[in-house]
Amino acid sequence: MKPKMKSTACALLVALSMLSGPTGCASASRDAADMRRLYQPPVLRLSPGQIVPTADGIHQAQTAEVWHSDARYRALEKAYLDQLATR
Repeated sequence: MKPKMKSTACALLVALSMLSGPTGCASASRDAADMRRLYQPPVLRLSPGQIVPTADGIHQAQTAEVWHSDARYRALEKAYLDQLATR
């Protein structure tokens, strides 16, 4: 075997092993995938005085607060814009 053919064959072998590697990890169980999912409620309601630890420090609600998730906010915004468009 010529040196150039040998290096080409080695390069192909390495490329094939790299391409087939990621598909080998796809056999994780469904239960394991469900455990990794984070739950985000569509609406979070805080009572006055309720303390919530955050990445930036502690937040204490001064009044009754309602926080909407990003998905919920976008859905409300879209519904509002759709309603305006039909007028």
